[in-house]
Amino acid sequence: MIGAVLAFGALVALAPTDSHAGACTTAEPDGVTVVIDYQGLGGGVQAVCALGLAKGTTGAGALAAIGTTTEGTAHDGAGFVCRLNGRPSASETLTLPSGPYQEDCVRTPPLDAYWSYWIADDGGAWTYATSGAGQRRVKPGGFEGWSFNLGQTKAPPPRFTPAKTPAPEPSQPPAGGPADGGAGAAGGGAAGGSGGSGGSGGSDGAGSGANGAGSAAGTTGEAGGTTGGAGGAGGAGGTTGGAGGAGVRA
Repeated sequence: MIGAVLAFGALVALAPTDSHAGACTTAEPDGVTVVIDYQGLGGGVQAVCALGLAKGTTGAGALAAIGTTTEGTAHDGAGFVCRLNGRPSASETLTLPSGPYQEDCVRTPPLDAYWSYWIADDGGAWTYATSGAGQRRVKPGGFEGWSFNLGQTKAPPPRFTPAKTPAPEPSQPPAGGPADGGAGAAGGGAAGGSGGSGGSGGSDGAGSGANGAGSAAGTTGEAGGTTGGAGGAGGAGGTTGGAGGAGVRA
């Protein structure tokens, strides 16, 4: 939604829901990035991506779309921006080569204390706009820039590279799926423990060769099975035990 109320030379913007901080991404081909550089006023550089702008939206409309308030002069009307988001305020004293200056937004601001308007294509360079923000229509996928000139003979462009940011990569599923876990479980189940020693001869002479079977779970089923086989050889010990049993019976 884009909306604005014009009253007494002030354009009060209504913030939309379809915008986000930072430059538009490559996945937003029609998004317009609006950059505001406060330069010497202090406040840094702000960039907002305006999405869903109607065909024919002007530069002033793009400002309204991102929730920026603007104010024009009494002499030139709302078309000549003297304030963006309340800066410079009427109480701010600006130091200019000609002396201190306070912006009252009555007459056209001086050339060394005004908001300059810039445009750029994606990946291009900033160009000083030759028409006002109230007349120029924004270019889908382009950049709109505002930079405050404080005390300089030539207005500086915004300190922001007019280039879209790469679209975020789609999220990837976590490594290792159910198939991998199932294989691991199968391996664990097939693993055998080391075989026990052959049983000693009992009173009835029967060897406990069954002790040779491995019972503990191992990490490699194939190796565990081999160890269990070695335990099976303990059955021969059971045979020896049988001979001992015969001696008892004697």
